[in-house]
Amino acid sequence: MHRFCIAVLFLVTTGRTATSFAWSRTAIDCSGHHRYACPPSSSTYADAVSELRAQLALQQEGCCGGSPGRGEHVTAPGNAEVCFEAYVSRRRPMGSGLAFLDLVDPTDEDAPELTALLKRQAFEPGSSADGAADPAAFAAYSKALQPGTLLRLVGTAAPTRTGEASLLVRRVTVLAAAPNPQHLYPLFTGARAGLLPRPEVAAALRLDLGELEVLLKTACPVAARAKPRRST
Repeated sequence: MHRFCIAVLFLVTTGRTATSFAWSRTAIDCSGHHRYACPPSSSTYADAVSELRAQLALQQEGCCGGSPGRGEHVTAPGNAEVCFEAYVSRRRPMGSGLAFLDLVDPTDEDAPELTALLKRQAFEPGSSADGAADPAAFAAYSKALQPGTLLRLVGTAAPTRTGEASLLVRRVTVLAAAPNPQHLYPLFTGARAGLLPRPEVAAALRLDLGELEVLLKTACPVAARAKPRRST
C-alpha cells in the first residue's frame, strides 16, 4: 500500500515537483494556513547567515541572557527573528523531539551550509499552553522536511557545539517538495491527518487545492491509519 501511494503521488506530481531545484516563485495562498505559515518579509540566504552570526555575537556578549527558552517570544538584541529561504541538503533526526537540518542557498551552490536546529520545545506551529509544539504536529513537519525540500524558515540564532551560528527554527513553510517521490509521502499523510496546512502542501506539490483534496479522498484510504499495537 505504501509503495502504491508513492506511485500515485509520483504520477500526479511528475513535472511539477521537478521544478523545485529550478525554483520558480509560486505564490502560496495563505487563507486557511496556520497563522505562522507566511512571514511578511524575508532576507536573502547570505544576509540571514550574516544576521545570525551578528545575533549570536550579541548573545555571547551577555546582553540578552542567552537563547530564548520554551514558549518565549524574545525580541531583545541577540534574539531577533530571521526569515529566509533555503533547501534542505541533509536531515539528521535525533529522536522524537529533535532534528538537525543542513541548509544550502537556493541561488548559490557555492554558499556555505547552515545548520538548523528543529527542536520541539522551540517550534511554534501547533503550540500548546506550555509553549511546546504538539508532538504530532512537530513530527509531521519534521518528517516532511526531507533533502531537496525548499523551505521558508523563521528562527533565532543559536550556537553549535563548535561555537558557530545556527538557526533555532521557530516556524517553517514548505515551499516546494523534494523531487524524490519517496519524500512526497510525509507531505501527503501530514495533510490527510490535518497536521500540515493543505494549501501549503498543495502549493508545494504544484497542485491546485481541489486536486489535492481529490487525492486525499481517493488515494491511499488507509494510509493514515495507525497499525494496532500488539499486546504483550
